[in-house]
Amino acid sequence: MYCDGARFDHTVQDLYCELPVKKVLQKEPFNLEFDDLVQVVIYAQNSKGWSDPSTANIDGARIQSEALSMNAPVRDPQTNTEEIFVTWLELEQPENGNSDVISYSLEYDAGTQGQVYQAVVGYLTDYTGLEFSVTEHIVRGQTFRFRLRAKNMWGWGAYSDVT
Repeated sequence: MYCDGARFDHTVQDLYCELPVKKVLQKEPFNLEFDDLVQVVIYAQNSKGWSDPSTANIDGARIQSEALSMNAPVRDPQTNTEEIFVTWLELEQPENGNSDVISYSLEYDAGTQGQVYQAVVGYLTDYTGLEFSVTEHIVRGQTFRFRLRAKNMWGWGAYSDVT
């Protein structure tokens, strides 16, 4: 239920109040930014009137966003002339946008010198692993570039630097 704090009849009946982050909390008058704490005070009303406000929370919900840019993936020592093994670190809070990672998308250039990248895992089907190996289009002596990004409930984050 969306409420602006003025419709207390709904808030009391349902015992909660939803506020859209991008439409309300990140706009005037609140102007909250990524990772800001959402602070709340509560009032109660009975036949004698309104109570004093509660103390504001000092922990709890924080403003979320798409995942931030990840560290570049790393070539694993298992890499050989027929298979490239790539690993990366799990994206944790707050770099995950304060929202669980749903998928990591690993892309490589298949030896095109960074001209064209193609997803090898995690784009069409969610993938939450922290490693992957590539065997397609591997040519001895050729340079392959990899990049990585993460998706949470708010969408895809920025690409990592290229490895």
